Amino acid sequence: MSPRFHVPRVSLPRLFGPRLSGPPLVGTARLLAVLLCVPPLGCASQADDPAAPRPAATGSMAGLATDPAGKAIAGVEVSTSPTTGFAVTDAAGSWKLSSIDAGTYTVTAARSGYRTAEKSGVVIAAGGSAIVDFTLAPLAEMGDLVGKITDAKTSAPIALAKVSTEAATLQVETGPDGAFKITGIAVGTYKVKAEAKGYAAATSAPVTVTNGTATTMDLKLEPVPTFDSTCTSCHTRVDQLLADLTADPLPVIGGEGGSAGEG
Repeated sequence: MSPRFHVPRVSLPRLFGPRLSGPPLVGTARLLAVLLCVPPLGCASQADDPAAPRPAATGSMAGLATDPAGKAIAGVEVSTSPTTGFAVTDAAGSWKLSSIDAGTYTVTAARSGYRTAEKSGVVIAAGGSAIVDFTLAPLAEMGDLVGKITDAKTSAPIALAKVSTEAATLQVETGPDGAFKITGIAVGTYKVKAEAKGYAAATSAPVTVTNGTATTMDLKLEPVPTFDSTCTSCHTRVDQLLADLTADPLPVIGGEGGSAGEG
């Protein structure tokens, strides 16, 4: 029978960490890996350590803000949700946000005098950039109409007169001093109409409402004559007319038993 040879396993001191055992060549290779820190046989790299801090994956977004005619709007504030910061458009209407964490955002653009615009579902990929342009519609320009309604004969103020415009906006009533105010009228040209009990309605000439100002339009209403039952002279005139008709009756043309022209 051939003799058996026993190859002893190598046991390294605990100085090098966990016990390394195996055939001589394998043990030697593992030892070299530990000493040289060669992955995957040796020490782990930072990339293999889940607990190691990693740089944040970021991207950017940019765009333009213009009005419906394509004109750049400066001073528009652009922000995101979740919040990452904000940017303000320059004279060319451009803006940019950098170093934004990768993710999905809602982006909002706002400026005084314009309707706020919003875009949702904007995706920022790591190392990527998204273009987000906005078109901001201007708010309607508004003005006010003010004035006073008075009696055309006495110049006394007329309270509770109904005041409206053509084209129609709002209808208001005058106060005790005859004054009225119609607010928030879109810029344009209107006629002011006023009516009150005991007066003939009146309509003004066209008046122009301008942005951010109060345009004044006063109206005078003519009183409507009313019959006075206590008018003595009125009764006298009526009575005299009836007396005259009785004293001198109108002739009857044609009659029973005759005809006009008989002699």
